[in-house]
Amino acid sequence: MIKGGLKMRYCRCKGIIKITMALLFMLCGITAIKANAASDFTYTDNADGTVSVTGYNGAVMDVVIPETLDNKKVTIIGERTFYGIDITSVNIPATVTSIGNSAFEYCVKLSKVTIADGGLTAIGSKAFSRCTALKTVSLPATVSSIGNQAFASMKEISFSTYAVGTKYGEKVFKDTKLTALKCRQSSTTYKYAASLTKNISYEGPYVDSLKQAVNVGSTITLELHQGVGETVWTSSDTSIATVENGVITGCKAGKATITATNSGEALDIEVTVNKLSLNYKSISVTKGYSVKLTLKGASGVTWTSGNKKIAKVDSKGKVTAKKEGKTTITANVMNAKYTCKVTVKKNEAQIYKYSTNAYNYSGGTLGFSKIEKTSKGYKVKAHFMNGTYKKIKSIKNMKITIKAGKKTIAQKYVKSIKLNLSGKRTKTITFNFKGSEVKKKVDLRTSGALNASTSGGKYYWEETRTITKTVPANQ
Repeated sequence: MIKGGLKMRYCRCKGIIKITMALLFMLCGITAIKANAASDFTYTDNADGTVSVTGYNGAVMDVVIPETLDNKKVTIIGERTFYGIDITSVNIPATVTSIGNSAFEYCVKLSKVTIADGGLTAIGSKAFSRCTALKTVSLPATVSSIGNQAFASMKEISFSTYAVGTKYGEKVFKDTKLTALKCRQSSTTYKYAASLTKNISYEGPYVDSLKQAVNVGSTITLELHQGVGETVWTSSDTSIATVENGVITGCKAGKATITATNSGEALDIEVTVNKLSLNYKSISVTKGYSVKLTLKGASGVTWTSGNKKIAKVDSKGKVTAKKEGKTTITANVMNAKYTCKVTVKKNEAQIYKYSTNAYNYSGGTLGFSKIEKTSKGYKVKAHFMNGTYKKIKSIKNMKITIKAGKKTIAQKYVKSIKLNLSGKRTKTITFNFKGSEVKKKVDLRTSGALNASTSGGKYYWEETRTITKTVPANQ
């Protein structure tokens, strides 16, 4: 009986287990049917015989949208279909071509969206707006339009699509941080969203930047990444920029588009060729002296002079003034020319502007007016003004010193100057400095303030007197 009783209990337990497992399988089956049951969705018929899903009343929050309802293809998820419903995931089949405005807006628990490849072309305005639990969005390459604020106010998302020509509405990612972007660099997605994140990865070929700059006469090299096979490089305007195997040369100022085509995909790189400028547009140079012209940032510059007899220029832009006159120096770089007007001037300068008011009425005054460079040294023009009524015959034993700033550039001792100058008269005198009298050769036009002074010196008439005043150059 013990044995029999044990057997009966075993049979009863076995039966209970079978019934329980059957119930579980039934429940699981009911759940699976519920998620895909036509009765969970409301829909409307479309003119082409397909249907648009317009609502969801199911209890299961992991939603699988069926490909058909009542044997009619599901092609549209209508406006506000799932608005505010606490669904947690949704699987959209390849039959769906359009997601309507606000279709999933305010689905704050929606964390996963799976879209089958091959069908979806349009996403409406605010379609996924405020789906704050959704962190990853991956769209098929068939998507051609995305409406205004489609992914707005979602906190943050990683966004990817391999579509090339998608048209984007306004503020698609308003108040949503783009944590990562994956796309084709040739796509409108890159142009629209690349500025929203630094974390960008690419499908297909890409370059480091689609905006480049180069100076006239200079080159930059572009490297195409992830290319397959041969890349064809072309320029929209070879007068502005040329390209060969990714090496771009700036020819003249302006903009050109460099196109890199690889595996049928074209990348358009906007290249700005910067205009260069000479360090001088016009300049005066003293005869016998030089000035350096530079075209910063340029290479391969050739230099020419309009008149080599006035000023010549070497291969490095050094201009040497030969004789007084005017000419033009030209820097040639590729298709661009830059000019500098050069005026060559005599090596001379004013020391003291002569004035008849400088008379010394008790004697004579020696004033210096101009100095110029000669082949042997310096020539200084002076004026002796007799302020008396007596005839002055000569000046003897006088030293003349010429300074540029604080540096003595010329000095000489004058033993005697014949004047024979009647009272209240002025006489022009020229002093030549040469040999050891020349202390330093300078560019008189640029050497700073020039001063002339005298020491000693006596003038002679009927009696001998000392010169009472010498006019300094800086008065």
